[in-house]
Amino acid sequence: MTKKTEKQDITFSIKGVELLETHIEQLKSPITGAVKFNFNINVEIKILNDNNLLFSIVTVEISDLETSLKYGSLKVNIVFSIENINSFINSKTGRIVLPKNFVTSINSISISTTRGVMFGVFRGTFLHGATLPIIDPTILSEQKTVELGKKE
Repeated sequence: MTKKTEKQDITFSIKGVELLETHIEQLKSPITGAVKFNFNINVEIKILNDNNLLFSIVTVEISDLETSLKYGSLKVNIVFSIENINSFINSKTGRIVLPKNFVTSINSISISTTRGVMFGVFRGTFLHGATLPIIDPTILSEQKTVELGKKE
């Protein structure tokens, strides 16, 4: 896929999806009635520019909206290959700076992929109905990007 940004095209593809962690709480009593789920979503982007790889790590914590009782969590790593990642190196700092609209696209793809992983992982459990809602990925675009192998 090629994404047009303000300055240049970014050619990227999904290289893999890794389930890093999953946890389902053992409840003391069965859930009765309708549950309103709350989702705490975090997206962290890490870049390994030596291999032209971007890791989008999505963590989802699921709880009860009304009682805040934690039901479970999931962590997924979506691995992207970016052909021209070195063209985004800032000449002054030596760090990679990705365009905001590209980060928004990565977040959107990552959250959607995580939604599918959740559906499969939680199938047959009391969390099967905990479907990650559609959210605006621009609210996650301000997050920090970390380059692996570089000191902060």
